[in-house]
Amino acid sequence: MKAHLAQLRDQAAECATLSAEAETKEKREFFATLSRELTTIADRAEGIVKRAKRPGGDRH
Repeated sequence: MKAHLAQLRDQAAECATLSAEAETKEKREFFATLSRELTTIADRAEGIVKRAKRPGGDRH
């Protein structure tokens, strides 16, 4: 799971770089949005994993 989270974060960083280097506003916005969404997914997944590891963690 850690490897998957790291990969998501790497992809988010790559999208941020692509956004900064994009030649059109549409591409900049697309990659910026994708970067934010990948970061959000990674953050949520990490939170779920942390809660599940706690004694009596989330059982939903």
